[in-house]
Amino acid sequence: MQDFCFKTTDQGTLTEAMDAIGLVVDGDVVGDWLWIGQVVETPGVYDPATGEEVTPAGYLDGEYAVYRATDAQATVIEAATWPDGISLVEPPAGLPLFGGEWLQPDLATLQAEACARVDARAEDLRNAVVTPGSGQMAAYRRKEEQARAILQDPEPNETKYPAIYNEVGITANTAQEVAEEILAKAAAWWEAGDVIERARLAGKRAVLAATSVAAIQAAEASVNWP
Repeated sequence: MQDFCFKTTDQGTLTEAMDAIGLVVDGDVVGDWLWIGQVVETPGVYDPATGEEVTPAGYLDGEYAVYRATDAQATVIEAATWPDGISLVEPPAGLPLFGGEWLQPDLATLQAEACARVDARAEDLRNAVVTPGSGQMAAYRRKEEQARAILQDPEPNETKYPAIYNEVGITANTAQEVAEEILAKAAAWWEAGDVIERARLAGKRAVLAATSVAAIQAAEASVNWP
């Protein structure tokens, strides 16, 4: 369940917009709904002796309504594009609420779940350019280390660099060519990994900075994956 506060120009405009997304049946808004109208910003002042109004009450701009949505209804509301004159806002002070409380989902939990999905997507992209598995990664690192060392060694041999000589005739025709090929692939992988990591970190930062369900969803959807 989640509460939404609507600011609109008038009740008819809001009802029409909610009808367009399937939240109105036979002219009535579906579910728990409070049409509030204008909200007092500054109370009026009255003469205590006569009861006559001395200063009229001041009202906030626009008119307001509160809707308590199920999870399915909340998804529809958050995905909707609202016409001019209607916006979702935080409830202003003095607004009547269901049971006197403002019901919102646990943003911290939603942020954690979104961050976990961002991490998983990053790992999927990494695995798309390298064979997954800690054992395979260890083998790649060993080959990269030996490839760097052999190119600096004036007297290389198979005993010192077995991972390199093991690929002679497969990856390339000589140990030096094997080492160069391994380092070229490593450089490309690390470059791709850096781009993925930047997207992952930026995405999680945006998710953790989001202050609403809609903002969390938008932050996750807008991660600039390579």
